[in-house]
Amino acid sequence: MRDKPTYQELTRKIQELEKIQLNFSTRQDLFSELAADLGHALSKLKTDVQAAHHLDQIVTSLPQPISLVSDDYRYLAVNDVYAELFGTAAKNIIGKTPAHFFGEQVFENEIKPHLDHVLGGKELQYEIQADFPGRGKRWMSMSYYPYRNEQGNIAGVISHGHDITERKRAETALLISEERYRHVAEANTGIVWEMDADLYVTHFSGRVYEMLGYMPEEIIGQNPLFLIDPGDRERISAIMSRMAHTLEPVKEMESWYRHSDGRRVRMVTNSIAFFDQGGGLLGFRGTHIDITETFWARRCQEITLQLHEMINDSDDAISAFLCEACSEVTDSPMAFFGMLEPDESAMIAHVWSPEAMQECRISDKPLHFPIETAGLWAQPIRQREPVIYNDYQSTFEKQGLPEGHVPIMRYLGVPILHGDTVVAMVGAANRLPGYEERHINRLQVIASSIADLLLLRRKEEALRESEEKHRRLFETMAQGVIYQAADGAIISANSAAERILGLSFEQMQGKTSMDFRWEMILEDGTTVPGTEHPAMIALRTGETVGPVIRGVFHPEKNAHVWLYITAIPLFQPGETKPFQAYATFEDITGQKQAEKALKLAHERILTILDSIDSTVYVADMDTCEILFMNKRMITDFGGDKTGDICFQAFRKNSEPCEFCTNDQLVDKHGNPAGVRVWDDKNPITGRYYINYDRAIEWTDGRLVRMQIATDITDLKKMEAQLHQSQKMESIGSLAGGIAHDFNNLLFPIVGLSEMMLDDFPPGSPEHHDAQ
Repeated sequence: MRDKPTYQELTRKIQELEKIQLNFSTRQDLFSELAADLGHALSKLKTDVQAAHHLDQIVTSLPQPISLVSDDYRYLAVNDVYAELFGTAAKNIIGKTPAHFFGEQVFENEIKPHLDHVLGGKELQYEIQADFPGRGKRWMSMSYYPYRNEQGNIAGVISHGHDITERKRAETALLISEERYRHVAEANTGIVWEMDADLYVTHFSGRVYEMLGYMPEEIIGQNPLFLIDPGDRERISAIMSRMAHTLEPVKEMESWYRHSDGRRVRMVTNSIAFFDQGGGLLGFRGTHIDITETFWARRCQEITLQLHEMINDSDDAISAFLCEACSEVTDSPMAFFGMLEPDESAMIAHVWSPEAMQECRISDKPLHFPIETAGLWAQPIRQREPVIYNDYQSTFEKQGLPEGHVPIMRYLGVPILHGDTVVAMVGAANRLPGYEERHINRLQVIASSIADLLLLRRKEEALRESEEKHRRLFETMAQGVIYQAADGAIISANSAAERILGLSFEQMQGKTSMDFRWEMILEDGTTVPGTEHPAMIALRTGETVGPVIRGVFHPEKNAHVWLYITAIPLFQPGETKPFQAYATFEDITGQKQAEKALKLAHERILTILDSIDSTVYVADMDTCEILFMNKRMITDFGGDKTGDICFQAFRKNSEPCEFCTNDQLVDKHGNPAGVRVWDDKNPITGRYYINYDRAIEWTDGRLVRMQIATDITDLKKMEAQLHQSQKMESIGSLAGGIAHDFNNLLFPIVGLSEMMLDDFPPGSPEHHDAQ
């Protein structure tokens, strides 16, 4: 500690301050020094009124707060600056304690210990934040000096304060700024570097080890070209030489670096030259930013775009491109791509990168790999998720490789899924540092595009097949098809349409339904106007029309042919008005003629059935529903019972008849089994019928029962009368026969009796018995 000045020296310093003009900061520094010396000066002050007056002027003029506190902690003196801190006059402070102004807690915990320390004979400096009524919260740098009385004993403490609030604020701001920049530096993904004018590294800091695997001291003092990937080294060397000569800045220069473990790191470099005060070149400084993943994300996007541009290329070309792409994005010496059977049972087409094929020594390279027996390479397919094996040789799950196969040391495989189905897979092998999650991410970006591409190719292939199939169907189908544009003009027609309509496409092309050659009629012969043709209605309403039956004039046949027509509107995506409509139709002229003939035949049959003197009905063999009754039956049973149940309508039974012959009318194969004849008395009519039942095929193809019944009631009566006559005749014959038989028996008896009468005398017992 420097020696304390004498009173005379202190006075001299005050006089010097009064004589010279200094700037504010210099004056403040001198005042601080003067205030620090004040305690020592006061301790040696004698009873010199003039000196006391000078001293009072000194204390009053100081810009810092000064106070004198007694050993019982009461203010003995304060200057005006000190009083202003409390927003009062100096006289209002004298005699009070610091606790009165700062509070008991602050006084006891922070001020009093410092005062006691100085009262013990030691000087003290410290910083404190206090809440001053006149100035608010302020930071003060406090200096405490012992105050000694005339006897040399410590009688109080002289305090000198210096407001350091602004400095504290600046320090806080600086700390915050330093903290912010520290965080930025920690979060920065780059390297900050400097090189001298000879292009040797003089500074290397930042994430050096993380990005390149070297410590800064391993790089400083060297030419940085050893960090550059050999493929980029010549280009970067030329750029550095040009930079040293032209001193032009380098902006956003991308290049490959080599990590100490052998992997490549993509960097973007910016640099400028810097100079000394005289303009002499000192060197170059700049930054390296790791953009490896950004680069690969960009590259993967480029690859996906190229893939989509290759949609019409061959499978071999796409597979070869994918192998090269997978090898590139994983930084691997070899890669492969393969497609799977739809059922995932086997890989049916695969391609290895050229490097792998050059090293492969397998003479007969298979093209079909069953997944069930495949080795470790097929795990992505079985597990449906990517796999990484960075120690392939020691993996216990592997099943080995065919003799002559390229050795696999490290392996990465990614399945390509469409929904839940694995459609293909990509793989890479033997990357020197091994594989990480980021390599999976890169391949998955490409894999998603491959899935889209394969799906699109399959859809297009299916579309082509579908179009070809529909084209063949359109050309060969038996039905006629005509396409009409929005204005009704015919734009397409198939061969069947030409044949059915008797017109060539050239004759139809461009014509509309309004053309006079189209003559369309309804079944009743009414003419159909062109606006009401089915296709025109479909174009106008946007709704399907039909199927309907219409007659269209056939020029070669000079007659109308009957068509079964359906018209369907077609819409462009998002449109509500049809842009086309097509009509399908088939020639049913023969069917119409057959229907007409059938109708005539049906009418003839009905005429016959209604004219016979027997009841005829037809009933469903399963439901017993009555399907037909002829006139005679309708008359006999009091009305037409069609639709009713036969056993209810004809027998008044609540369940099928016990004697129903349905099960006798078909054989075990379900075919008609002939006629069943039976007779009975009907409970409704009270008449006797002989019934002829048989199974026949109804108009809708089902087997039904037809019964023809003839009324034999009169015959039954005649049979009864004949039976009675025959019975009486039989009785007479029987009686005559019996009499004759008795006569035959009695004749020998009577003859013998007459002979006995002749042999025995009259009146004898024997003669009597013989009589």
